[in-house]
Amino acid sequence: PAKVGHDPTAGNLTSTCHVLIDTGSTTTMIAERVAEALDLDLDKLDTVEVRGFDGQVVGNYPATDSLWVSVPPFDPAKLQEVVIVPDNTLNYQAIVGMDYLEHFEIAVRHGAFGRI
Repeated sequence: PAKVGHDPTAGNLTSTCHVLIDTGSTTTMIAERVAEALDLDLDKLDTVEVRGFDGQVVGNYPATDSLWVSVPPFDPAKLQEVVIVPDNTLNYQAIVGMDYLEHFEIAVRHGAFGRI
């Protein structure tokens, strides 16, 4: 499981969730229920246009101005923007995209991944 939240290094509110690591996604997304667990006020957030892999617009969704993400065995990383999508949009509680993964050098071997 991964952790998403407000600066976990300071002991602030975090939510543990099951994520899909998606190297084809440029942006990390969380389900509304995760945002609610973090006490994010969706009505006060700016929205961003979200496009699918084919480049077509799939909708405008709220986005945080910053959020921390941690997927073991990697260190937490502060992301400038995390998109919040309806619960029925994802098969997981979150999708971790390249905006998180680009913080690390990663190797994939026989279906497992880890730090180089």
